[in-house]
Amino acid sequence: MLVATFSDKDKCVPEGPGVGDFDGKPLRRQRGMIYWYRWGRHSLDIRVVRKLLNLPVDHDADRYFDPRNRYYNRHDAAFSDIVAQVRDALGDKSFKALVKEHDAALRAA
Repeated sequence: MLVATFSDKDKCVPEGPGVGDFDGKPLRRQRGMIYWYRWGRHSLDIRVVRKLLNLPVDHDADRYFDPRNRYYNRHDAAFSDIVAQVRDALGDKSFKALVKEHDAALRAA
């Protein structure tokens, strides 16, 4: 989904420098969002990405803000582990193709 679809423009601002190289672009979190990530000009719900990659929808690293979680106050480690999970499951598949599947899944919902 293109970034312009969010009504709260502050939520569209990417956070940090990003991690990984997914078809030439890093993956970044969106400011103030737990499940929404930014890839180039696209916003992605990481739960939909995981579902498309046949991964569990939830990951401990999503709850990095919870004091009972092992990722608490370890934002960089949480994000790196999420990106590594996606990269491993992606294999040789194009991330751009996955983004198209993601967008189609959101439109169908």
